[in-house]
Amino acid sequence: MYDIKEITLKNKQYEKKRKIITFHDEAMTIVGEFLMTDAPLMDGKVLHIIERVIQGKEETATFTGQRCQLMIAKDETTIVDLYAERPGMTKLASYTIDTITLLDLIHMWLQRLSE
Repeated sequence: MYDIKEITLKNKQYEKKRKIITFHDEAMTIVGEFLMTDAPLMDGKVLHIIERVIQGKEETATFTGQRCQLMIAKDETTIVDLYAERPGMTKLASYTIDTITLLDLIHMWLQRLSE
C-alpha cells in the first residue's frame, strides 16, 4: 500500500532528516502530501475533527491545512490540493478515501514521526 523512508535534506553544511511516505497507487499522492504536510499541524488537530464526525457529534466537517483541504463525512473524506491553482506548482488530483482508513493512516503516520 505504501512505503516510508527517511531522506536527508542538505543545504551547504546543514542537514535535516525527514520521513516521507509514498503510496503504491499514484492516485493517492495527495494523501501522502496531506500526511506529511498537514496531519501533524496543531498537534494532530485533524484527528479530533475526524473523530467528532465518526462519533456523530457533527454530520460533516472541513479541515484546511497548508497544502490540503479535507471535506469529512462519516463514510468518506475527500482531500483536495490547495495548490492546484497556484502557478508553478504541480497540481495533485483530489482523492476520496474511507474516513476510518484515513484516521488509521493519520494515527500510524504521527506515531512514526514520534519514533
